[in-house]
Amino acid sequence: TPPAATSVLLRVQFVDHHRVDLVERVTAVEPIAERLLAQHLIQVEEYSMIMDARSHQEKMRLLYHYLDHRGNAAKSAFYTILREVEPHLIQDLGKGKHPIRFQCSSGGVFECSLTGLRFSMKSSGELEYSIVNWDTNLLTPTGLQPAGPLFSIDCPQESLRELGLPHCEILSVDPAVQFVDQHRAELVQRVTQVEPMADALITERLMQEEEYRKITTAGISQEKMRRLYVFLNSVGDTAKQAFYRILKERQPLLVQELEGQGSRLDS
Repeated sequence: TPPAATSVLLRVQFVDHHRVDLVERVTAVEPIAERLLAQHLIQVEEYSMIMDARSHQEKMRLLYHYLDHRGNAAKSAFYTILREVEPHLIQDLGKGKHPIRFQCSSGGVFECSLTGLRFSMKSSGELEYSIVNWDTNLLTPTGLQPAGPLFSIDCPQESLRELGLPHCEILSVDPAVQFVDQHRAELVQRVTQVEPMADALITERLMQEEEYRKITTAGISQEKMRRLYVFLNSVGDTAKQAFYRILKERQPLLVQELEGQGSRLDS
């Protein structure tokens, strides 16, 4: 199996295997559905059905229904979004409760999207691996602390040539983008001047006419903001930076209040 195909299959396996847990425990269904809509992996009507469902569990059941119809590409995208939105769930559900297995039909380099492990195989073989707990009794006397996950890896055919461990990388996040992402719920509820912001975004050629109409023809301001967030997530950091700047001009008191909340939390 090629590395890319293997990664997709592992994501799909995770989504299918943990269906019950994810239906019960995923709470950020709306932003996940918005991202899937922006990637054209669910339809507008399906998105509306999910939004109209009463509980998180019912929203997730509907989302799974649509994912099942869309196939592996949609499930793989769902996993990627879930890893960004609720990473604690991915970590918790992937703590070695179920070993990951896959068959390599030939030699080559393979990467696991769930763990970040890279395997260089001499020839065909079967890999089985999982995340296991560190033995604190061994670490404590040395004064050392775990620097990452601990893996149990087995290859009965002994065809594993090299193993590449995942590394941690600290990426700088633009403060404007962080603000827009972090305060999504508050902004959806409290931003009232949505049309002028959409006007500014289309004037700066960051938004197309079709997207502008979708936002401005929505009913209440909260629905306008949800559609605006769909647009922002589809375009990325450039649009979020512009939105933050426009919001700061239009509703400076709201920005000051929310930034003040962040400062108090950091102190």
